[in-house]
Amino acid sequence: MRIACPKQLDPSERRAALVPAVVKKLVQRGLEVVVESGLGVGANHSDEQYTEAGATVAPESSLNLWAEADIVVTLDVPTLDQINKMKPDAVLLGTLAPLKHTDRVAALAGRKVTTFSTEKS
Repeated sequence: MRIACPKQLDPSERRAALVPAVVKKLVQRGLEVVVESGLGVGANHSDEQYTEAGATVAPESSLNLWAEADIVVTLDVPTLDQINKMKPDAVLLGTLAPLKHTDRVAALAGRKVTTFSTEKS
């Protein structure tokens, strides 16, 4: 099973949806983890730290990251382009803002993507 984690689009965002310590645990459990280059920059985690934890580092802005993942973990609301690249029956864990982005919720439902929205109340 492949878990993908794209970097945040907002340059002021300092968090990363996955950190190297979590990646290491996922890989130890037999999961494949792919992170977008630069994912951890704001949180002071280098691409090398993700590689050492067992992740594969993908080029920046790679829509293949979305297309090849069984699970996507993200802090950003996905774009329609990203959603349209997702595999049917994939899982998305992250920010959705479903009341604000009804078009994206409809696109996710149309692709039969299971979603878990993580924003604060």
